[in-house]
Amino acid sequence: MLDSVQKARKIYLKPGEMHFAGRPTIVTTVLGSCVSVTIFSRKHATGAICHGMLPSYKDRGMSEQMSPEGLRYVDCAIEQMLRKFMSKGIAESDLEVKLFGGAEMLPNCLPSKNVTVGRQNIEIAIRMIKDKNLNLVSSDLGGLQGRKIIFYTHTGDVFLKRLKKTEYLSELE
Repeated sequence: MLDSVQKARKIYLKPGEMHFAGRPTIVTTVLGSCVSVTIFSRKHATGAICHGMLPSYKDRGMSEQMSPEGLRYVDCAIEQMLRKFMSKGIAESDLEVKLFGGAEMLPNCLPSKNVTVGRQNIEIAIRMIKDKNLNLVSSDLGGLQGRKIIFYTHTGDVFLKRLKKTEYLSELE
């Protein structure tokens, strides 16, 4: 495994992006109210990750297209990742899903009756995972801290670090 980690491609996933990999890749991203969904096929050593910023794309017809704009939305990003696996002949029953993020990054919004973007992102991701009968094996959601995650596309491993506000801001620079 050490050899595959050393040879692995390393990328930083920005908000509104998705990465699908059939070869070893180490993907790092930083989350606040955004969510990342990782999908992994152990049988095929293939993984995908998204960094969704907003819960739902209002024009669902557009989400059927592989438009980069759609990847900003959690529901569209999950759909597009699943399409990518299916196009490679990988069945949904072979997939393991992990879900991260959705922090409440603006503490002054917490007492509000409004549902925050972070909470909406979590809710749509969980609903999609349930609706698609996907196997959710792990999650780290909500709270008041941002997260830095590192996803190994060839093993499905995800390493997580909760960030203090100052760390979160410096990670974004």
